Amino acid sequence: MNQELFRAIARSYESGSAFQDMYSDSVYPLQIVLKRPFPLSQIARRMDEFLRWKHEIEEDCGRFSLSLNYREEGSRAYGRQRIPESVLISDAGTHADILGRSTEYSRVRSILEQIDREAPELLRWDGENYPVLLEIAPDLDALLCVYRWRVNHPDQTPFLRELHLHGVHTKLIEKHKRVLAAWFRIGMDPEWLEQRKHFKDFPRRYGFARERRRFRFRFLHPDDSPLQGILDFEIFLHEMKDNLLKHIQNIIIIENHLSFLCLEPRNGVLAIDGMGYAAVDLVKQDWISSKTILYFGDCDAHGLDILSRLRAVRPDIISVCMSVSTFQDFFSFATIDSTPAIPLPEHLNSDEVRLFTNLHENSLKGNPNRLEQERISIQYVMSEMDLKLADPS
Repeated sequence: MNQELFRAIARSYESGSAFQDMYSDSVYPLQIVLKRPFPLSQIARRMDEFLRWKHEIEEDCGRFSLSLNYREEGSRAYGRQRIPESVLISDAGTHADILGRSTEYSRVRSILEQIDREAPELLRWDGENYPVLLEIAPDLDALLCVYRWRVNHPDQTPFLRELHLHGVHTKLIEKHKRVLAAWFRIGMDPEWLEQRKHFKDFPRRYGFARERRRFRFRFLHPDDSPLQGILDFEIFLHEMKDNLLKHIQNIIIIENHLSFLCLEPRNGVLAIDGMGYAAVDLVKQDWISSKTILYFGDCDAHGLDILSRLRAVRPDIISVCMSVSTFQDFFSFATIDSTPAIPLPEHLNSDEVRLFTNLHENSLKGNPNRLEQERISIQYVMSEMDLKLADPS
């Protein structure tokens, strides 16, 4: 078959046109415009080549019972010629047969008929993305079961493991989560989706529970621990109780794990390993609301962004070692961070804004724009913390 014609027929099939009649108007008979091998002006001197191309097209149309449309053209140079202009494919079955994909066509059609019976709202997406259907075909019944359950129970938030549905298991959902996500975006209420769009992980974005994070806590002085000498422990946020903090007035959230472990003893201070942006969940807890909170992150754009997000919840949070002076004192240890720039965070004080601006200017010049926590001496950190607790301003 003429290769250019074959490619044009394949492109139209792969766009999903063969299945469009399942959810919209049929595109058949489908016109495929022919691409001539050279401009008309060259026919006279390339007549043999033109006639071979024309004969090949006519043979292809005859073999597959395709209608061929011609255009009459004439000139003194090459006389009057009937030039093939377009091919008409009568129906989807013929379209698939030309490409040797009749078995695939029948299988996809059967899958779409099942989806039409059980979840017709998904037909357009599935028809336009039909290759995916061949991948999920063995698991189609189970996936439709998950989809229907989610649509019918929008207020329930089980773990994926807790879905007691026939043929459904966690590995199956994880394997096909891209398809399920596309289906959920079609079938779920837009407001329900909007409320969850900030979640990046599949379970929470689509209303399922995700394993809760354990935060690591450390009393900086043995006298403050009510746990019989236990100073360092991990716990879920919702399990933390006020009575564990009866001797604690101040909390420092710290990002670097080794820095967390190396903080020197101080009465009335609890250190918490913040785990990046997860610290936002931490400062929302009721048991922390009456405490003075300090935050020690990296002197870089993302450290300041985390600080800003924490302040959006608790405007009174005090930063430690996240200032122009700290960056200058340890400038020889600063490095270059090549991650993309971010906008100026909203909830920074004037000194932090100045630091952010300086870091950005350094980045543009190819100069150091990041000072990681572990490059600042613990003695310096403790001194800064003591000063901030004595005079928060």
